[in-house]
Amino acid sequence: MRLSELKIVFLYVLFGCLWILFSDQIIYLIFSNPEYLTIAQSVKGWVYVAVTGILLYLLISSYSQEIRNLYKKEQKERKEKETILTSTHDGIIAIKNDGEVFYLNTRAKELLGFQSIESSHPVKFWKLFPSDAQHIIEKVFKDIENSVSKEFLYITQLEINKNSDNPKWLEIKLNRGFFQHDNITICTVRDITENIRHYRDVELLKKALDQVGIALAIVETSGRILLGNNTLFTWGGKDLSQFKYLPELLGEIFSELGKRKDEILKVLQNRENFLVTIESKDGELRPHYYSLAIYPVELGGNLFAIVILSDITTQILSEKRLLQKQRIESIGFLASGIAHDFNNVLGSILANLELLIDEYSDYPSLVNSLDNIRNAVFRGREMTSQILSIGKESKGEHTLVNIEKIIDEVVRLIRPKIFRSINIITDVEPSLPHLLTSPGQLHQILLNLCMNACTAMSEKGGTLHIKAEKLYADESLLARHPELVSGNYIRIIVSDTGPGILPEALEHIFEPFFTTQLKNGGTGLGLYIVRTIVTSLSGGISVYSEPGKGSKFCVYLPVYTEVEKVSPVYISPITREELEGKGEKILLVDDEPLLAKAIGKVLQKLGYEVSVINNPKIAMDSIEKETISNFDLLIIDNLMPEITGEELIAKVKEKNILVPIILTSGFITDEVIKKGEKLGVVGILEKPCSSETLGKLVRKVLTEFNKEKANDH
Repeated sequence: MRLSELKIVFLYVLFGCLWILFSDQIIYLIFSNPEYLTIAQSVKGWVYVAVTGILLYLLISSYSQEIRNLYKKEQKERKEKETILTSTHDGIIAIKNDGEVFYLNTRAKELLGFQSIESSHPVKFWKLFPSDAQHIIEKVFKDIENSVSKEFLYITQLEINKNSDNPKWLEIKLNRGFFQHDNITICTVRDITENIRHYRDVELLKKALDQVGIALAIVETSGRILLGNNTLFTWGGKDLSQFKYLPELLGEIFSELGKRKDEILKVLQNRENFLVTIESKDGELRPHYYSLAIYPVELGGNLFAIVILSDITTQILSEKRLLQKQRIESIGFLASGIAHDFNNVLGSILANLELLIDEYSDYPSLVNSLDNIRNAVFRGREMTSQILSIGKESKGEHTLVNIEKIIDEVVRLIRPKIFRSINIITDVEPSLPHLLTSPGQLHQILLNLCMNACTAMSEKGGTLHIKAEKLYADESLLARHPELVSGNYIRIIVSDTGPGILPEALEHIFEPFFTTQLKNGGTGLGLYIVRTIVTSLSGGISVYSEPGKGSKFCVYLPVYTEVEKVSPVYISPITREELEGKGEKILLVDDEPLLAKAIGKVLQKLGYEVSVINNPKIAMDSIEKETISNFDLLIIDNLMPEITGEELIAKVKEKNILVPIILTSGFITDEVIKKGEKLGVVGILEKPCSSETLGKLVRKVLTEFNKEKANDH
């Protein structure tokens, strides 16, 4: 039982009073003998002292033990607090109202680089910090002291050791506290250097990701976006920052992905790789391609996913263009073989036609019909050479062409093939100058443009307008067509009143294999060939179109005015005597028997002795044995199976057989011309050719060779 100090004094006084009042009566009751009574009186005082001492001990001992226990408890709690304050990761500073520091834990000393506080030299709180921050800390401390509010919290960040290799960032917190019933200020110091570095790394990563042209994001398996770059959140010019979950954001970007939200979420949760290509169209014809890739990653035992969304239109289109180029090269290679074989067939027809014309010269009507066939053969040769423009540039023969005549021929040609609901109007400026080109090339240009226009108007009909006029390429035209140069041009305009061409298709209209007429069997090569031919003629082409208002193609071809300097394609008329041979021996090497036989007959009729070899192996054996040295002229075909004309000619040169050689080819290209020059041939002849062209070339070669031979002797 605990007693208060007043109760203890009261009990002590009560006990003393009772002792004084009743101690003598008790002694007299116990001792009747005066001697013992005297002794008892003497002992009574000592008994009182002993009893009161025992009583005081019993009363005070309980308080002394409690005081000792409280002291031990206080000492233990103090040590525990000191241990906690010393071992905490944060620095703790206790500050008096006047700003003096009376306590720093070990961590605070480490963070601030402070050693000790001496009682004789009190330290102001703000003096613990770098000089450039002291005035800020002092001001904040005084604001706290002067604040009426009992609750005051201030947080700031300081960078110390700025100029060292290891700068440090500290977070400073100041708030009110109490110690022994006195108001104090508690300062908490925390090292946030790693946090700042991490924050800076993240910000630097964000800025780096914002510079990337692809959309990037880091997401949780739940689909929540942790980090995304600016490209992702501004995709398509939209503000998508309000979307916090990947499936919803992707659904907003592409409707196709919006339907696959559950699939995308499942991929994230199952830690699967995900790769898909999305095709999107800005308009009806122009597609854009995008790639969405999701890759799972693990960091610190946690699972995330890297999301990459990129525009791969350029890559896809480049791959398509490469495929187109390969297809064009394949078509060109195939066209070369077709052109060579077909020209051989035409050559055989032409040679036999000219033999018939010569034999039946007394029948004008028959000769006229055969001559029409002959002209058709030459037109076929020109058309064949245009096939080669798909794969490579053909070195066709150019002559002066009357544009009005070509337009009339094209109109007559297409009229039977188009609907009656299509009206054709031609408007050709009178007395237009001639163009230096081949009729076949000009036919090819006009036929493609006119047939495309008629196809566009096939459903509702309309008007096809063909116009030709002369103009001068001024600065305005040159600005629109930088491929042109100053000078006079003929502009050919082919326009229609059809549905027009969509803007998305206009920039691709001249690309190979691009067509808007798939339903009508379009291949996408017509306009590509047109542009190829126009470019080879140093011209230009443009297209203007609006949906619902028709289309207009403008072709600009340079005018050639120096007529006297132009040599016609076909040999000018000469007398038969000038073509006739004098019995010279000619060896003709060609793997086409019909063509070789027909050419041989033409040469024989001109007065030459002709031998024909259709097998190049036999020709090679003759060269090896040098039996061909008896011939006055060799005519060798360029392309033959197993052994080429180039190999045969090279063998002749190797054997040093002095005989002139004419190289023949179904088509003439720069490559063939360079090859002929390298081999040292005296002439190159394109098949099919007229008997006049063949006779004049043979006569010229033999005459010049004989002159050189005579001069050498």
